[in-house]
Amino acid sequence: MEQERGFNSLNAKECAEAFPPVIDNAERHFAVAHHIATINEYPNAVAHLILGAEELVKATVLILKSKEIEVTDVIGYDILFSKTNLRHTVLKDFFAVWIGIKEILKVPKSKAEQMPGKFYI
Repeated sequence: MEQERGFNSLNAKECAEAFPPVIDNAERHFAVAHHIATINEYPNAVAHLILGAEELVKATVLILKSKEIEVTDVIGYDILFSKTNLRHTVLKDFFAVWIGIKEILKVPKSKAEQMPGKFYI
């Protein structure tokens, strides 16, 4: 019986294939957050913004790994994916630089960005 492989065991090619759907998932969370906010459900909207931001962190790790930049050796990497409070603190700073990272690494546009008139980050 083959053992299931996890996030950290993906090779560069697999990471390159995996990150676009993760970005699309983040974009869906942002779109849901926007929609929920229009009906004044702000706590749930914020929850989806956090989930979307977490997906962007995952996507960024996958992008870096797809470029064969080893990120698992960074001090605190393992904690980032296991400690929710720390992750949320990091997200505040991370989200601010995502757009720049996206441009530098020439991340393909998500499905949401390709649709005119749709909300996306």
